[in-house]
Amino acid sequence: MEGEKYKWNPVVEITLASLDPVKQVGPLKMAIHGLAAGGTQFYCSTEFGEILNADVTSPSGNNIKSIAICHHGPVRALLASPFFKTVLLSIGIWTFALWKDNVKMCRGLSDYWMLESYSTCAPQFLAVGDIQGILHILEIPRSLRRTSYKEKVAMGNFFARQQAWVVDVKNRSKERDKQIEKAQAQRAILKGREEQFFKLCTWTEEMENDYQKYENECRTKFGAKAA
Repeated sequence: MEGEKYKWNPVVEITLASLDPVKQVGPLKMAIHGLAAGGTQFYCSTEFGEILNADVTSPSGNNIKSIAICHHGPVRALLASPFFKTVLLSIGIWTFALWKDNVKMCRGLSDYWMLESYSTCAPQFLAVGDIQGILHILEIPRSLRRTSYKEKVAMGNFFARQQAWVVDVKNRSKERDKQIEKAQAQRAILKGREEQFFKLCTWTEEMENDYQKYENECRTKFGAKAA
C-alpha cells in the first residue's frame, strides 16, 4: 500500500450551477484566499468573461452568490491583493479590473495578461507574459520595492472612495431610470389626452350627416323648407 500513502483526495468537491440553464460554468482561474483564511467563499473566472462569487457550504445548484460580466472572452488571471484581502485583480484578453466586496471599482486596458513570478533578492525582477506569448523580464525600480510612508493607508482610502463612487453611480442610474419611466408615463397620459381632445373637436363626415339629419328634422317640425 505504499502507492496509496500519497494519494490525493479532494477536501471539498462542488458543482457550480450557472444562472443560465443553457450555459455551463467552467472555471478557468480561482482565488481561494477567503478559504485559506477560514472563510467559506471563493472567487473564480470563466471563459465568458464572468467573475463568480461562490460559497462551498451552499448546496449544489444554489452555491453561486453573484455573477458579474466584466471582460470579453476568457479571464486569464484572477489574483488577490497581498495587502488588501478583499481586493481582487482580474485580467482578460485586453482589459483588467479591480474588485472589492463584489464591486468593480475600476477598469482599464492592458497588453499583459499573466504575472509569472518575481524575485525577492536584490535587484528584484518581474517576469510578465503578454498576449503574444512573449516573456518580458522587468527590473523593479528601487522606489517601488518598499512601501512609502502611509502608502497602504492612502491606497485603502482610494479603494474606499472608488467603491463608494461606484455604488453612488449605480444608485443614481437607478434614480434616472425611475425618472425616465415617470416621464414616459406622463408623456403617454398627455398623448392620450391630446388624442381624446382631437377626437372630440374633429368634425367628421358622420357628425356632418347627423347634423344635417337633425337640421332637416327641425325644419320639418317648424314648417321650414328642408335643405
